[in-house]
Amino acid sequence: METFKKSERLNNKNWINELFKSGRGITISPLRIIWVCSNKTDDLISQVMISVPKKNVKLASKRNLIKRRINESFRLSKEGLYNNLELINKKLKIAIIYQKKEIDSYNSIEQKINLLLDRLLKTL
Repeated sequence: METFKKSERLNNKNWINELFKSGRGITISPLRIIWVCSNKTDDLISQVMISVPKKNVKLASKRNLIKRRINESFRLSKEGLYNNLELINKKLKIAIIYQKKEIDSYNSIEQKINLLLDRLLKTL
């Protein structure tokens, strides 16, 4: 279960608009997570979108580095999230947004992702 398949990525424009319009959020600097519950039965347990705004990080290579770090840390910690979501029978659409101008280390991002996912599970 430690893969991050294409089907687990959120890329439907309607869902993304819905997510930012009516989603709830949690922030632990430098990351913000926005989520909305999905009631469809055919959906996956969770779909995730990772965003690093060009406004904050100008170079594409640095944005990609941050995205890869967030992607890897989420991939390694998503199993606990999925297990808990199955127990409470919920399905989520999630956006993870990086909000800092400097590049954080992988360890720092991994700790923040774990904290965000723990807080997310507590609020559900």
